[in-house]
Amino acid sequence: MNGGLPFNFYLNEKQISKELIKEIENKSISLQNKAYNLRSDIELIENSLATREFLDFDYIKELFDEVEIYFSDQLEKSYEELINFNKSLLEDRRVHLSKLLTDKKAELKIVDEMLKDLGKKRSDILSVLQDNDVINKYKHLRSNLIEKEKSIQSLKTQKEIILHTRTDIKELNEKKKELEKINETIDSNIESGNKVLNDIRFLFKSYFEKITSKNGIIDISTNTTSNVEFNAGIITDSGALTHEDEGFSYRKMLCMCFDLAILSYYSNKSFFKFLYHDGPFEALHENRKDSYLEFIEDYCNENDVQYIISLIDSDVSKDKLNNRDIVCELEQNEGGSGALFGFKY
Repeated sequence: MNGGLPFNFYLNEKQISKELIKEIENKSISLQNKAYNLRSDIELIENSLATREFLDFDYIKELFDEVEIYFSDQLEKSYEELINFNKSLLEDRRVHLSKLLTDKKAELKIVDEMLKDLGKKRSDILSVLQDNDVINKYKHLRSNLIEKEKSIQSLKTQKEIILHTRTDIKELNEKKKELEKINETIDSNIESGNKVLNDIRFLFKSYFEKITSKNGIIDISTNTTSNVEFNAGIITDSGALTHEDEGFSYRKMLCMCFDLAILSYYSNKSFFKFLYHDGPFEALHENRKDSYLEFIEDYCNENDVQYIISLIDSDVSKDKLNNRDIVCELEQNEGGSGALFGFKY
């Protein structure tokens, strides 16, 4: 009873059903779509923030450090500008995405609270309705509508992803073209050579011939991934490549001569003034050890550098060495005294 008038249950149920359709249904769908969009955006942003650089810049820098003695400063500057440009884009994008992620999460929290309140209100209204068939039908239709809305939103999201991907692919292709130009410059410089490279090659060939009486060469090329490769070998008088460098002795001597050539070329510049080789006599035939000793004495005098080697008495007789050149002599006994740094090994 209400003010003496009978309670019209049908009218009350009809009004509640109308309110449910107009207010709860529309508002709930709108908020759920909004929450779904926010979660999709958050997932995309987090995936983007987790993405690393597609270029290994440390490796590229290390590669430039290895080859800078052969190539111009302008080439290195172009490469560094490309790297800095890429880093700047990534950093600006990361700052923008981090702020956007915070805003999206805060907005999602508000939407979830509104959905929670709306769900309670919907539950209170539905509790008035007694017709289970109507409620079940409503739930079924509402579920189908939500699924269709999700499908539409999913297609919209996929469309946006495709558009962003096309933009990224375009930028990547532009970077690939720049990289191809740099690789072409590298190949051109390797093919034409330069004074630094030619002088070092000449020194290497001269030193290797003095020590071993054989012809050594240095070859520089790029592999299938455009990385620079250095190769040293031994050739006959007619220019045919031999397989002698595949053995330990000559391979070690090739590396040693390359070190000596680099140090010699830069001996009158701001560069290292010393060089250390461990066990060089291990790589030499007995009849070449005297020539090696004569060579290193002349080498140090000519280039004003310190050449440090370590050896064992079985490699070369002590009588062949000048006492003034021996700076440390070790002879370990059973107790460990006389060992290097006092440690028995």
